[in-house]
Amino acid sequence: MTRAELMQGVGERGRDLSLYNDAKVVGLIQCKHSMRSGHRLNKTEIQQEILKFLLHAYKDSSLIPSPDQFTYILTTNIDLSEPAKLFLLDTHSEISQPTEKVIEILKKTVASTKSLKTLKVDEKLYSWLSEITKKIRFNRLIGSDINAQIAQNESAIIPSFFSVKKVIDSELAGKITQLLEDRLGSSLAPSSQPIRDALAGYLTRSIITYRHIKTLVFRNQQMLLNDLYQPLTLISHHSGATTRVTGYPKNLLEEHRNILVRSTAGMGKSTMMRLMFINAVESKQCSRVPILIELRRLSTANDLVSEVLNRCDPLVGTSRAEFLTMLDQGAFVFFLDGYDEIRPSAREAVTTDLTSFIERAHKNIVVLTSRPDTALASFPSFQEFTISGLKLKESYELLNKYGRTDGHTQELVSRLKKPAFKAIRSFLENPMLVSLLFIAYRHTPRLPYKKHLFYLQVYQAVFEEHDLSKDGLERQKHSGLDISDFEKILRHAAFNGSRLGSLEYSYIDLVSLLERSSNFNGIKCSAPDFIKDLTSTVPLFIRDGSYYSWGHKSLQDYFSARFIETVGGTLRNQLLRKIYDSDSVQRFAHILEVYREMNPRSFRETILRWFLEDFESHCSSKHYEEHCSGVNRSDIKRRLELTFGRSVSFRVYGLERSEALRGMPNDSRIFDILSDWNHGKPFVLQENNRVTHNRQQDRALAAIESWKPSIYSLLRFLVNVEPQLVYREKIYIYQELSTGKRIAYFKPLNQRKNSIKNLKLL
Repeated sequence: MTRAELMQGVGERGRDLSLYNDAKVVGLIQCKHSMRSGHRLNKTEIQQEILKFLLHAYKDSSLIPSPDQFTYILTTNIDLSEPAKLFLLDTHSEISQPTEKVIEILKKTVASTKSLKTLKVDEKLYSWLSEITKKIRFNRLIGSDINAQIAQNESAIIPSFFSVKKVIDSELAGKITQLLEDRLGSSLAPSSQPIRDALAGYLTRSIITYRHIKTLVFRNQQMLLNDLYQPLTLISHHSGATTRVTGYPKNLLEEHRNILVRSTAGMGKSTMMRLMFINAVESKQCSRVPILIELRRLSTANDLVSEVLNRCDPLVGTSRAEFLTMLDQGAFVFFLDGYDEIRPSAREAVTTDLTSFIERAHKNIVVLTSRPDTALASFPSFQEFTISGLKLKESYELLNKYGRTDGHTQELVSRLKKPAFKAIRSFLENPMLVSLLFIAYRHTPRLPYKKHLFYLQVYQAVFEEHDLSKDGLERQKHSGLDISDFEKILRHAAFNGSRLGSLEYSYIDLVSLLERSSNFNGIKCSAPDFIKDLTSTVPLFIRDGSYYSWGHKSLQDYFSARFIETVGGTLRNQLLRKIYDSDSVQRFAHILEVYREMNPRSFRETILRWFLEDFESHCSSKHYEEHCSGVNRSDIKRRLELTFGRSVSFRVYGLERSEALRGMPNDSRIFDILSDWNHGKPFVLQENNRVTHNRQQDRALAAIESWKPSIYSLLRFLVNVEPQLVYREKIYIYQELSTGKRIAYFKPLNQRKNSIKNLKLL
């Protein structure tokens, strides 16, 4: 196609846009618009549009000069009904033997259209329709499909139609250009100017974007990050050393190079990463070029390098070879945010890509964040850190940042300091829960004692705050739904998103998800109108360009737990069983935590019972007695308890290899040891593995402790929520190898109360 021509007035004859290849007509675009909320275009409406054009073409053959090369495109602002979609997929079959409905439409169109009144609706017309529809291609586009296609192909489409000029803050751009010159110096040849320009553009755009954040507290209004950020403290998993993050932590990053920040939902990982990124650009403490990537954007078709290059120069593209040259020189500090948010379907491929990238990027600095996830063992060279919970003083400071002009804030802080509310203070360690508490209390001045009540109160606040305007008149939602029906759709959509591992959606995907949820609940609702509510009147979602995502993953978890809790009966047990059997059960840990609060009886009769049954089955095994003749039965029982869901492998090295290992840096030693378990090939840990290595006398010992992911995740979870049944205890098990005493373990289950018979007594 080389030209599209807009048709106007009486001359359009069933066409809104004619498509040409040079001077030859090759197709048309017919636009159909509907203002009816929640309406889908039905089969009859689509038949009328197509048959109207075909009747004009029957009278004037110049409208379709070459049927074999002609395409009819129907574009609509709303979706089609299923029968309408099927009609477009096989128009020929539907028209070749016209039904009474088709004949009726033909006759009405002829009778009501002045220029067609001379036509006869007869066998000759039916035969022509059969032949022409056999050759023409029929396609459809929804308005939002066009937006998605443009968004996905910006680099090809935009330069073809527009003269692209990048408009940025000139003062900021000048500073960043100078910054790159200072940091890169002479490391790149003069011919590398395009990539310097691309990086300058990326940093300028990113600084403008990341200086602001959107929060539920301010109903997704943009607020300055520095005004709301409460400094967080990182704790080394290895040494216990702490680092307070108020900017770019140069000493910490230069010392460890590869940093893994692992913490639970709502602890502020993403906000901290943005702060470090901004300060890496603006502070003289950083001598590298910072790159911030949200890992949920990666997929099997979009690896990390491609995402970086697209972020740097989405319209023109940047040379991959030039970027890799800079990577090999150690020019970057990468902030990779949200490993746990990678879609499960892409997890394996993305993890493989990340491990290869990190191996090549060993001269650079990499900071990786994630919720607890067993697959993080695939990054053994990373030094692990956690985020310390906020101290009470810090929580009060954060509340005051939210409510500088809000009279309720001081009242809330005063109440929290009272002994009667001591039980709720543990929630104040989590920045996200602090913000939810502020929202909930601002709406209804009461303090909920359980986490799920936080979310319920927040949902009510977010939904109802828009209902009454300053003039006291009730405002209807775009979707027209009340708070109950709105939540029903949210619950189903949240659970399906959690099941698929999706936190972020394109417009098309979100429309599809919400339509399925509406149908599941039997609620008539326009998905586009529901999306308007989600981003404005009930702002639980944040829009970022062409993407839509939950304001925070913990909100998605809450509504997912609500869905499980409300479906009830057999379906509820089936859903819980699928979660229990999942190898990635850690993704559902927060959902289970909230669900347990909502329905503790159901949780214990399902998740906990199944776990204890598996434990009893494991400990009742007679298999080991065949191989342990002469060993005391109580010792066998104790070993079975300690090996529930785990296995341990040992290596003892000779003198020469032991001496070589001793001379290696820690990270290199681990990689070298791991290669022994895979015959010299790189060893990627797919489960939660602990690598231990030590020297006794003249020999080196190494051990890998491997957990079944689902059991490991459930144990970590149950240690916190069911301390009456599961507790952590360090027990030293001595293995008499050639070098003496060795490894430490923890005991998973309290034998005094692990019996299923005692379960209902708790």
